Amino acid sequence: MPDSSTRLCVAITADFDTRYLGRLREIADVRLGGWGVTGSIPPESELIEFLAGADVLVAAWEPITESVLAATSLRYIASVRGGPGGNIDLAAATRHSIPVTGTLGREAIPVAEFAFGLMIGLLRYIPLTSHLLRTGDLASFDPPPPGDIGWGMDPGDPWLRYRGTDLAGLCLGLVGLGAVGRLVAARARAFEMEVVAYDPYASPMDGVESVSLDELMRTSDIVSVHARYSPDTHHLVGAEQIAAMKPSAILINTARPHLVDRDALLAALTGQRIAGAALDVHGKEPMNPDDPFLALNNVICTPHIAGSSAGVTANQSLQVVENIERFARGEPPHHLVNTGA
Repeated sequence: MPDSSTRLCVAITADFDTRYLGRLREIADVRLGGWGVTGSIPPESELIEFLAGADVLVAAWEPITESVLAATSLRYIASVRGGPGGNIDLAAATRHSIPVTGTLGREAIPVAEFAFGLMIGLLRYIPLTSHLLRTGDLASFDPPPPGDIGWGMDPGDPWLRYRGTDLAGLCLGLVGLGAVGRLVAARARAFEMEVVAYDPYASPMDGVESVSLDELMRTSDIVSVHARYSPDTHHLVGAEQIAAMKPSAILINTARPHLVDRDALLAALTGQRIAGAALDVHGKEPMNPDDPFLALNNVICTPHIAGSSAGVTANQSLQVVENIERFARGEPPHHLVNTGA
């Protein structure tokens, strides 16, 4: 920990909300560079040069390797990512006695809101009908009648063909009741939904019934996946679980792709054994243009953007500034990810 009387030098290579830069500059000299300024990851030699003399690094994407740590005088690394181990050698940081912190729940609100966007979009046919209008594939009168009388009420016309489902009264099953899952549950109340959850590690939540995974899959109208990924949760929602879903049910995944058995889900969708799915995460990213999920009208695919919103940068920046202030005072920062440092 630093001497509280010395002024820190903080190097920032992450995207950072300007509202919090002034607060940080009250206690530290700040330099900006790397991906947060240029939008590209610099070579290791350039990164080492940028970090010369810095006490603290605020990082996003740059690989922070043993070589980088050995060549710099860093004493603390604040990652803006929830999982800093993706680009930071945590074992090497621990060997160098450098604490590393992440940002807890920085994307929780946008992911929770995005999940509802997918639910509503799928159940009310919003992306599909928008696409069909643009391509001219929606049923319409030929030739069009005079005046403004609507599409009509024939079975092939939109009012009957794309009759959607209300969220109110549906059972929402949450696979995972962590930061995102709890926000989804809270918002579901406003939609007058029943909420059940499977998470053996979560504390109880008012208004949410804890059930087994088998019961959740069998009884839910919407299954929304918000669990953490680990070897133990690989294909947590597998062929057996998908087979138990109602024929009218849909599955939403905004968490990690390998929590769900992709092949089993595809088979259930193409065989019309479940009603639909909405996926923001995929086994291969970017997706191949010929990915079979893209050809299905009962599927929404988005390019891993659930956690992307302007509010994320403000959230992560505030958490980082508060942690650097704690570090400057000689106090342990919050959300430490390498406890041996």
